[in-house]
Amino acid sequence: MLDNRSMWTQALAQTVNPSARLRSWAVGAVIAPMCLLSAAQGVIVGLVTRIHDGDTVTVQQQDRSVVIRLASIDAPELAQPFGSQSREQLRACSFGRIAVIETRGTDRHGRVLGTLDAAGVDCGLQQLRAGLAWHYRYFANEQSNELRRQYSTAERDARQRAVGLWLQPDPTPPWTFRRSSPSDEQRATR
Repeated sequence: MLDNRSMWTQALAQTVNPSARLRSWAVGAVIAPMCLLSAAQGVIVGLVTRIHDGDTVTVQQQDRSVVIRLASIDAPELAQPFGSQSREQLRACSFGRIAVIETRGTDRHGRVLGTLDAAGVDCGLQQLRAGLAWHYRYFANEQSNELRRQYSTAERDARQRAVGLWLQPDPTPPWTFRRSSPSDEQRATR
């Protein structure tokens, strides 16, 4: 049934940037019947209502909000160069759109990990193509061979074209930046 993902995405793409009344109707009428299907398949369908940064969004289902962490990419932190641009690129790809998220579990912060498809576009792959994220190779073994190849190729091509964060001579990966920066908890205790 996961092959139906593109069919659902195309059907739901009609709700891109609808009026508030239409959006409310679309979320209720389209998503409600899919909740059982979604749970059974490891798929979440909902309206993207918030962009946290370049790899995290909130999706609204009929009765709950779900924080989604895009799997297999790591975008610059907002405090890093290109962090804001990465968030804006993800906003352009997904905000106000019905998204289909193929889930892969949760991370240590309780966020749902998954591949986010909005209006037929894999937003994680778009982040890589735009040079606004790293392919998170540490978790690449969790991807299908085809998706791993696409993500790896997208990052390599962005590096070669020197777009986005690859304009910098030696960009700092977010996992290195996080280790060298005090956490929110550490900052609060100072």
